[in-house]
Amino acid sequence: MEIRQLRAFVAIAESGTFTAGALRVHVTQAAISMQIRQLETEIGAKVFVRAPRHVILTEAGEQLLRRARHILREHDAALDEIAELAGAERGRAAADCTGTRDAAQAGCPDSG
Repeated sequence: MEIRQLRAFVAIAESGTFTAGALRVHVTQAAISMQIRQLETEIGAKVFVRAPRHVILTEAGEQLLRRARHILREHDAALDEIAELAGAERGRAAADCTGTRDAAQAGCPDSG
């Protein structure tokens, strides 16, 4: 199960159609259909009942939707935390290059 598949699944579940879901995650309808087929194959269950103009979550789909939202929130929070930490480290390195420490020792460009 991949993050992109979970994002596609949630987009379809929340929007009610494959077309609208595809627009939300910026892929073609064919691509999102393939992602959902792969997801369903991997978990061994259908997640949607396909009706003429909309989709309906199956029981497995309802269960997966709760989990997928949680997984995506945690995933996004982890990325935000790492990006924030990386930014803080870049800021610390930049401060080291301004002369508060020996620039060559800090590994600053143009310091040697």
